[in-house]
Amino acid sequence: MSSGGASPPPVTAAHHLDFSRVGCVIASVIVIGTSVEGRPIRGIEIRPEEPEGLPQSVINFAQHAREWATPMTGMWLVEALLERSAPAVAAVADAAIWTVIPVTNPDGYQHSWGP
Repeated sequence: MSSGGASPPPVTAAHHLDFSRVGCVIASVIVIGTSVEGRPIRGIEIRPEEPEGLPQSVINFAQHAREWATPMTGMWLVEALLERSAPAVAAVADAAIWTVIPVTNPDGYQHSWGP
């Protein structure tokens, strides 16, 4: 279902996150590559203070066109890992190096918004 050519929201909201309020984790926006049509594929990498020897977990969202809800699910995960609002969440955040890719297919995401 097309929205009649309306512009899509930004592919990632990572630039809106205030990383300065993060406790003992380091977060950064990364580019893991480019799409077939040349759009950057961005992710957010979250590293605990002591990342040596930890496994790396990569979670991707919006792999297919029209997965409009999944990018915000990915951003919710990033927010939860950064805010560390409960001891269990902090333990999960510290258990791995996390790479969250909110929009894996920026071309499909873009094309799903217009003709």
